[in-house]
Amino acid sequence: MTTTTEVLRRAMPSLRRFWPGAASGFLSEASAVALLACSAWLIVRASEQPPVMYLSAAVVGVRAFALSRAAFRYTERLASHDAALRQLAVTRTDLVRRLIPLAPDGLTRTRRGSVLGALVDDVDELQNLPLRVVLPLVSSATVALGAVVLVGIVWWPAALTLLACLVVAAVVAVGWGWVAGSRAERSIAPLRARLADAVLDHLASLDVLAAYGADAHSAQRIAAADGALRRAVTRRAGAQAGSTAVVSVLAGAASVFAVLAAVPALGDGTITAPAFAVAVLVPMAVFEVFAAVPAAASSWRQVRAAAARIAEAVPDEAPAGIPLEVARDADAYARTDAALGAGLVLQGVAARWPGAAEDALHALDLTVAPGERILVVGSSGAGKTTAAHVLV
Repeated sequence: MTTTTEVLRRAMPSLRRFWPGAASGFLSEASAVALLACSAWLIVRASEQPPVMYLSAAVVGVRAFALSRAAFRYTERLASHDAALRQLAVTRTDLVRRLIPLAPDGLTRTRRGSVLGALVDDVDELQNLPLRVVLPLVSSATVALGAVVLVGIVWWPAALTLLACLVVAAVVAVGWGWVAGSRAERSIAPLRARLADAVLDHLASLDVLAAYGADAHSAQRIAAADGALRRAVTRRAGAQAGSTAVVSVLAGAASVFAVLAAVPALGDGTITAPAFAVAVLVPMAVFEVFAAVPAAASSWRQVRAAAARIAEAVPDEAPAGIPLEVARDADAYARTDAALGAGLVLQGVAARWPGAAEDALHALDLTVAPGERILVVGSSGAGKTTAAHVLV
């Protein structure tokens, strides 16, 4: 987990776990479009008062699509969240495994709030990669393409207007979200880490701050960080609202253009009234599905920013002077524990701080039996803190 790309790759579930949720999501959204198309055809066709047997297939279709929409949405939620949360656990475990040999001295250049934010908030954000980025884009693209083909079968000029409105909506809505909200979205994660840092510093030094009368200043620092975070979240919400408004306007425009394109064909009998209803109303259902695209673009920017912060918070290599753990098999650990009695033994240990020219600890010998407690005393600079860091 050394680069942003590697973090993103590890956040995606395997194809074996991902495809059931993706397939269910596609079927649910396709059922929603088919439900509206079938309902529109049925209502208009029924107004012509044909024999009931001519409507039976459409009646069954409406019921089937209504039930399948809810059923497939339920299975999509189960399958996709199961895959995302399982992968989230793997990602967090990998991150902790990388942090263990580095903490605490290998993370001296990384603030505690950044590490905490990477381990909690940023890792949580990664679950949105499969749930709110990949899955909506795959489902929306395939369903929108299928709807264009369906409308094209009914009346191809209406399909062209639908396709044009979808392209314009994608460009304008995603572009607006990027222009109006990308800066706020990129700043949310650092601002959240800044707030966590301020809270941690305040709580860790509360007694000292109170003793010197500086607790009010520390509280102001927390309030300032919280205010900056709230303003960034508000700007992001405004950008998302603008993108949603663009999609809604173009959804109505697509239906209006479909009416204008299909009315001449209806007048000369090229298409029937039920087919006209399908060509006019299907765009509304398509844009309801397509509304997930701008949201997916926004989620992608936030996920990528979180992945970049995780890659930055965890160094590729330990700083010079930080020993790396040597992998040993279980038998080796068992033999060592048996020989030492599961105690702690240091013999002739020397240590220095990263970048220091001289050792801060010289020839330390220490034996601690299981359950035993020891007291380390010495003058300032004798190496007590260094010994504690060596033991950690």
